[in-house]
Amino acid sequence: MTYKKVDWNKSMWPPSEWERNPTWQMEFIRASSLISDEHKFIFIHIAKTAGQSMVRGVFMEEIVDAVNSPGLDAPIDDEKWKDYFKFTFVRNPWDRMVSAYNYQIGGVPKGNSFSDWLHNFAWDERGNPINKHWLEQHLHVKRDGPMWVDFVGRFENLEEDWKKVCRIIGKEWELPHKNYNRGKPRNMSYIDYYDEDTKWIVAKKFRKDIELFGYTFEEP
Repeated sequence: MTYKKVDWNKSMWPPSEWERNPTWQMEFIRASSLISDEHKFIFIHIAKTAGQSMVRGVFMEEIVDAVNSPGLDAPIDDEKWKDYFKFTFVRNPWDRMVSAYNYQIGGVPKGNSFSDWLHNFAWDERGNPINKHWLEQHLHVKRDGPMWVDFVGRFENLEEDWKKVCRIIGKEWELPHKNYNRGKPRNMSYIDYYDEDTKWIVAKKFRKDIELFGYTFEEP
């Protein structure tokens, strides 16, 4: 595994170029990970899946040696990558895009609806996400072969799956609620944001996520 000490930059790491530059994907994975040598785990942080609650609310508070990968002085070596418990959390793509829209809404031109944003502001002309918060989730966990993580938790089953992670690590940590998305009204379902056109856009963009993780357009 080869890494560069850089953070997300869509002009440097456009996913549309990853097929020709396979090391870029692993560079991004490194910059999206947290490692603990004491507890021998690597957490791959997929945006908009409660990862901030895990990183800021638990790991950086409870684990002395926890390091968020952008701050690492050295890459995660092959032995650790092979032997440590690797896990991540995923989320229904239709729900995740609504969360991303509400999170980013301050940076969206005033007056643009969710539909406008999906059509005009979420991806560039080559299909690359404008922000890593809606990069396809499967790109964090696999390339051509099997997934390289040992456990995939689900945002929709957050409390139960978090307890499974804690049992494997050997801890009993409560998961606080960090980075709450105040842009989304509490009484609205993600389904309320969609029409047939926008539903299809997300289905097409995140086809591999939907197939890999078995998501459908419906409430969990």
